Amino acid sequence: MATVIYPDGRSEEMKPKDGQNGFTLAELSRAIGGGYIELVHPRFAPQGQPIMIVDEDGHHKQLEYNRIASMLYDPTGNHTIVGTVMLCSNLEVQ
Repeated sequence: MATVIYPDGRSEEMKPKDGQNGFTLAELSRAIGGGYIELVHPRFAPQGQPIMIVDEDGHHKQLEYNRIASMLYDPTGNHTIVGTVMLCSNLEVQ
């Protein structure tokens, strides 16, 4: 089960369509609003858990600042995350 975090602070749970093999590339892209995805690791999380799926071009597209995702990624506030983000286990990604 993954969590999608929107820039306005809302969040929702999401499961892979097939329920067994993890999210496909198309599902990951759709979850964050389309475009190319990038997998990033929160700076202070245990290695590989959890991962964030973000829009690779989010800053270039000037997507809206995502305060919750930014705090999860880097509690020191030195890095920002923009756009809609999916937070999941690396085991949930095909």
